[in-house]
Parts: sequence; structure tokens; C-alpha cells
Amino acid sequence: MFTSIFNNYISPLTLMICSPLTILYMYDNNDMFGYMPGNYYSWSMTLCFMLFQYILLILSNEEIRGPLTTKNDMGYYKGNSIDSYVFTMYTYMMLIKFDVIDPVEVFDNLGYFFSTFIIMGFVFSTMLYVKGLVCPNSVDNRNDTKNVIFDYYWGLELHPRCLGVDIKQFTNCRFGMMLWPLLLITYMWYQYRTIGYITNSLMCNCLLQLCYITKFFYWEDGYFSTIDVMIDKAGFYICWGCIAFLPLFYTSHSLYLAYHPIDLSIEYVTSLYILGLSSIFLNYYVDYERKVFREKDGNITTFGNQAQYIRVMYADDKGGVKRSILLKSGFWGIARHINYLFELLATLSWSLPCLFDSVYPYCYLLFLTVLLIHRERRDDERCSEKYKKYWDMYKEAVPYRIIKYIY
Repeated sequence: MFTSIFNNYISPLTLMICSPLTILYMYDNNDMFGYMPGNYYSWSMTLCFMLFQYILLILSNEEIRGPLTTKNDMGYYKGNSIDSYVFTMYTYMMLIKFDVIDPVEVFDNLGYFFSTFIIMGFVFSTMLYVKGLVCPNSVDNRNDTKNVIFDYYWGLELHPRCLGVDIKQFTNCRFGMMLWPLLLITYMWYQYRTIGYITNSLMCNCLLQLCYITKFFYWEDGYFSTIDVMIDKAGFYICWGCIAFLPLFYTSHSLYLAYHPIDLSIEYVTSLYILGLSSIFLNYYVDYERKVFREKDGNITTFGNQAQYIRVMYADDKGGVKRSILLKSGFWGIARHINYLFELLATLSWSLPCLFDSVYPYCYLLFLTVLLIHRERRDDERCSEKYKKYWDMYKEAVPYRIIKYIY
């Protein structure tokens, strides 16, 4: 009874209250509410950015179909991700070059921007909740809880669409993820204007993140097969998080370095580049390997040998029988979520330039560790329910969750 009350009422409500407060506290703990509700500059810039990203989405003629869920629901997405990413970065740099936008002014108004994002996230969450009640388009469009608090937090629709675009692609990819690199450029520009150069610590931190973000947009269609898109519905949890939580929290280490210039030794920086670039590549490669494995029905090699796998059957919600294959060799034979390990190592690589004078730059790494462990547990439960005895066979073949011999 208590577990149900905690999961459906206490936990969602606590997160919806504490998450905005966390963002406000992390930016300025001495004046948490001094930037609310944003200002004209933050709101006008945010709305222009959203309109710009929406236009880039609807201009795309390429449509990507997401994977079919067990409830026979499928998302439809636009396929111009890397083009939009490059063009957005180019446009921002050109606006800076021709003095249309002053990145230092953007930096000085960050508190107002983060406040604007918090409010905008609640606006989107409310609109999605009302849409799910009034005019849902997603097949899996309702929760069974009939609980307003949980439904608002978790969302009602898996693949809501509005004005010709998928809402989660817009909020997650084209707002939150697209703001991330723009903030990094802003932080570097601020430091250059402030001290006359960009420290190698901030440069390393930002370049590694830019490599990771570029990989994300190059591989955006792969993101549509992740738990964020296939399982998590469009509500406060995922959409508010990408609109309001991501911009500050995911760049908190970079913001720290912008305020606290650190010059590192060449040997230390080089080791971080090696760790970061190799982790980012492996994070991409293991997902790519699994995608090719499925496309070729297991006919690939892993570590120089023929791939080993388990053929499985499972039932969808309508009782239909479907088939799949589970890779149990190569990287995926080391741990069931080896990709999470490389994700954490990449995050560690761009956190370490901050050294160890404060825990602040490591908040994102700690958060991501908890998030991925929780996500792995959720995925394990989902797969156990979906594949039943076949998942037990797979867990016996690949006993470790993320790190071999440890977890």
C-alpha cells in the first residue's frame, strides 16, 4: 500500500516541486527566485529559438519510422537532425559575428533564461496533459492510474504529435539537446571576453561534449529506439526535464569552469581527450553494432567471431506472436548495458577538467549514474515481462548489468 502511494503520489509530487528548486538553487543559491519569471530578453530569445527549431523540423521531407512497441504504437520523426544541428551552430556563430547576438549578454541573463525554461516546461507539460485528455493521437494514449498527479508527471501519450511534428523529438532533441552546444559556445565566449583566452580545461570540457552531441545528432534515429522514446510517455518527467532541467544541469561543470578558470598540464589534458574520445566512440559503436546485428538477423561478427545470440518469441498486447534476437557476444556479452558504462566514462572525462575543489561539477555525473542504474532496472523489468523465459536465458549468458565483475 505504501509503495503504491509513494510511487504514484509522493515521488512524482516531490520531483515536480524539487526539480525546479534544484535548478534555481544551482544557478544562484543566494537569490533563487530573483530571476523569476524571466525577462523580455530571455522570453523573446527562447520563443525565437523554438520557432527556428520548429521551422527546421517541418522543412524536412525525410520521415523516420520508430520501432513498433508491444502495444503496436509507432512514432514518426523528421530525419534532418545533423543538418539542423550544423545549421543551428552556424547560425548562432554568424549572429555573434555580425553583432546580432552578444554571447556575454546571453551569459549575463542565464538566470532569466533558466527561469524561462522552467515556466516553459510547465506550459508544455500542461498542454500535453490536456491534449492527452481531449485529443490524443497516440495508440497507447492513457495510463491506468486515473491519478491526475501521476498522469501529469508521467504523461498520457507515448508519441503525441502537434502541428506536424513529434512532441518528444521537439522537446528532447531540438530544444534541450540543441541548446546544450549553444550554451557551451556561450560559456567559452564569456571566458574569452573575461580573461582574454579560453583555458585548456574549459576547451577540453566543451570539445568533448561537442563531440558527444555531434554523435547524438548523427545517430538521432538510434535515440528513437531508447527507453526515453519507446517507454517514457510525454509528460513532466521527460519533456519538462529536457526543456528546463537539461540546459543547466547537463552543463553545470562547464559553467563552473567559466567562472573558475583552470589551466591544466598537457599530460593531464591529453589523457582526458583519450579517455573522452574513446568512450564517445565506443558508446556509439556498441549501439551501431546492435543495430546492424538486428538488421542482418544476427549475421555479423563480434570480436572476430560469429555473433552468438538467442532467438526469442513474445506476445504483443493483441495476442500476436512476434520474434526478435538478443545479442550475447562481443561488447554485449560483457554486460547487458555496456553502453551505459561508456556513457558514464564520457561524462567523467569532461568532468575531470574541473579538478576536485568542489562537488558542484560532479553533480551531473552523480545524477547520470543514478539515472542509468534506475533505467537499467526498469529495462530489466520490462524485458523480463516481455521476453519471459528467454530473458532468464539471456541473463544467465550475460550475468552483469553494466560493469563486468562489479555490477
